[in-house]
Amino acid sequence: MAVAHNERMKFTRVHVIWLVILLVGMAGSFFYFRRGAPVEVVEVTQGPMLQSVVTTGRIASVARTDIASQSTARIEAILVREGDVVAAQHAGGSSRH
Repeated sequence: MAVAHNERMKFTRVHVIWLVILLVGMAGSFFYFRRGAPVEVVEVTQGPMLQSVVTTGRIASVARTDIASQSTARIEAILVREGDVVAAQHAGGSSRH
């Protein structure tokens, strides 16, 4: 019976060795074929600007505040424009009650 047990162990060891070889081969193949296509590499040097890009866009505010009045009135004049810098307590317009 000892011979059968010994043969079974050899059979298992052989399978483990082949399994390791197979896994290493698969991993090597995966990394070999996964790499990207070769590209041309150049050294960066300082020189005159050859091209510029001009574009338009829109700037969006991160936060927005709604302003509402507790009284009813008619606005006669707006004294500031959007984007103007104003101090606290500064009147932004004149109204008639």
